[in-house]
Amino acid sequence: MIIMRSKGFTLIEMMIVVVIVAILVAVAIPSYQSYVRTVNEGRAIQAMQNESVLLERYKARNFSYINYSSALSGIQGYTFTLTDQAGNTLTSNNTTGSDWSIIAQNTSADSKQASFLITSNGTRCKNTAFSNISKTDCGTGAETW
Repeated sequence: MIIMRSKGFTLIEMMIVVVIVAILVAVAIPSYQSYVRTVNEGRAIQAMQNESVLLERYKARNFSYINYSSALSGIQGYTFTLTDQAGNTLTSNNTTGSDWSIIAQNTSADSKQASFLITSNGTRCKNTAFSNISKTDCGTGAETW
């Protein structure tokens, strides 16, 4: 009588491996998305805070924010808007140059990633619903940062 030894994996063993990999992926993807969201939001906040420091330096030298040229550049997942709180650009003839507002709008596909607002009056807030953010506050559902 010849005894045959099986070589390879059974279907059950392969299915167990597939289930284990699926569980690992189900845990890893949301965790990675949360990590990317946190990194992008941190970069946006850092850019806004750096810009606010530059704005205050400019006002200390010129006694106004009029004709300030923004140094804000693109951060992945965000576009920035710098205006006075009436909505005029600081280089506009209509601006008073007495205040400013920076909005970082979430442009990523991640609806959980927040948009941010910082103003010369000290307002710092975020909201996942960009439509709620105005030049002066973040509206309903806002959080401070």
